[in-house]
Amino acid sequence: MSGFRAEAAVFGLIACLAAETAAAGPPAASGPPSMLLPGPAPTAEKPAQPLVRSTRGTAGVVVKSLGDIDGPAIGLLDDTNGGLGREMWAGSDHRVIEDMLARIPAGSNSPPVRNLSRRLLLTTADSPIGEKHRSLLTIRLEELLDAGMLAEAGALAAMATLKDDPDFSRVQADALLYAQRKEDVCGPRTVTRLSSDAPFWMELRAYCYAMDGNDPALELTRAAMAAQNLDDKAFDVLLGDAIGGKARNPGEIENPTSLDVFLMLGANVPVSGAVADRLGLPAEIFAMREKRNPPDVRLAAAARALKGGSATAYDLIEIAKAQKFAGDQLAHPVEAAGKMPFLAAEALLYQAMSSEKDATARARLLKAALTIGESHGLLGVAANINADTIASIPPDKTLKDAAPLMARAAMLIGKPDRAAGWIATLDSDQDNPVSAALAATLDLIATEPARDAQAQAALHWLAGQHDEWAALVLGVYHVTDSPMPPEAHSAALKLAAQAWPGRRPAPTELQRLDAALNDPERSGEAILTVLDIMGAKGLGDLAPDVTVRLLQALRREGLTDVARRLGIEALLTFRMRPSQAAAK
Repeated sequence: MSGFRAEAAVFGLIACLAAETAAAGPPAASGPPSMLLPGPAPTAEKPAQPLVRSTRGTAGVVVKSLGDIDGPAIGLLDDTNGGLGREMWAGSDHRVIEDMLARIPAGSNSPPVRNLSRRLLLTTADSPIGEKHRSLLTIRLEELLDAGMLAEAGALAAMATLKDDPDFSRVQADALLYAQRKEDVCGPRTVTRLSSDAPFWMELRAYCYAMDGNDPALELTRAAMAAQNLDDKAFDVLLGDAIGGKARNPGEIENPTSLDVFLMLGANVPVSGAVADRLGLPAEIFAMREKRNPPDVRLAAAARALKGGSATAYDLIEIAKAQKFAGDQLAHPVEAAGKMPFLAAEALLYQAMSSEKDATARARLLKAALTIGESHGLLGVAANINADTIASIPPDKTLKDAAPLMARAAMLIGKPDRAAGWIATLDSDQDNPVSAALAATLDLIATEPARDAQAQAALHWLAGQHDEWAALVLGVYHVTDSPMPPEAHSAALKLAAQAWPGRRPAPTELQRLDAALNDPERSGEAILTVLDIMGAKGLGDLAPDVTVRLLQALRREGLTDVARRLGIEALLTFRMRPSQAAAK
């Protein structure tokens, strides 16, 4: 067990460092959202840049059934750095993978779901067989952009070349522009700009001629645009900024594109809320971080960015600090927050906690913030916003009603000692099964001898229960090969074989999963099916037996580390159903 303990200690340490770093300063140029679960990302899961989204559908869909429309296999990950296998699509049908890949939950606020999606999207793999409707490379770029993985999307786009595919060409250009890859936006990867008369491509052509100092070609392009009534005053201003090094605001942009955002960022011109509303995620992120924008504009942009998993804890804290609230709202924050959308409520309660001196009152405010987070399926987000308060409030037996939520939140931000303190306020008899589940979960995150003994006792007790908590806790321990008493092992197998309440996939999805698992040439499809079943929400609302089945599937595909982190997340985000809670 010593190796397991050492591993768990490292898990907890990395989570603590990650949470503290997120609270200490702004996001780096490249870094993952800081809503982190205890447990390290594997070396292959390099930090993702939380930024952008592509504009879909602008070039139409190209339907092809003959030849290879995916081009050569490219990616950022291979067998040496965390890729999922070059042959992962070998036995799959192209159209099936197209449909499923377009639903991949890369924009999840669940770190394990997001990281696994990222690995799948970035793996270098040969194209699957069968009829082909759209290039998988196009879909991969779209999904990376939709998840705000700017750096990865730009890097992948810079590697790719597909001929006669306008659908891909536009997405590729969007990726390069949003990633601010100045060395690539006027190179061979955007050669379509030289032949297309579409407004976007003509404007890019004009920009590139201007940057090359080719004034005759620039004037010819501008004349062609004028002849087609494609004059755009906002673009002219931004182009002038790029040429002259100025920072003039272009005013309202009627139909903004990735090129407009590229030019605005280059000229240090604020990306406005109006541009964000029209463009989507890329501009939402820039508008959210732009301190020159009004607080309410930043809040609205952050709310939309959060749906794409692209807002860091630092982003949300800074925006919470900037909000303006009425005096009566600050006087009665819990009541007022109950009537607000998620981020506005969290901002109000954050400000109230910051000004409250009484520890008990602050704990009540914190409980309200975490409860709102859990009700929206965003407990991890709420916990990271309030990480400083979680770490500063000492466990108190008079606040026992808040203890389970406080303990889970402390584990989510990588504070196992604080979580242990809250668990200790619970009565091991009166508060079971919650206290048993929490003790067992804590031992998975940060094992030490005392916690190990408590966890084994908890598992022994859970082995005699017949409820969702027991099914989930024992199932996660079994799937992750974590130490457990023999009676708990037997109970885990029996409980996992039963159908428990919660979200369940359609039978056809489980049949597809089983078929893919039984075919070594469909490993990518098996992983994709697991992600499809989990969805952006992760495992929190899935039936415990379904969660265990998905973790087993990942282990069969050799993703033991992913199964472990997902299992821990499931235990920390699992919500007891109202009917079950009433029975306890």
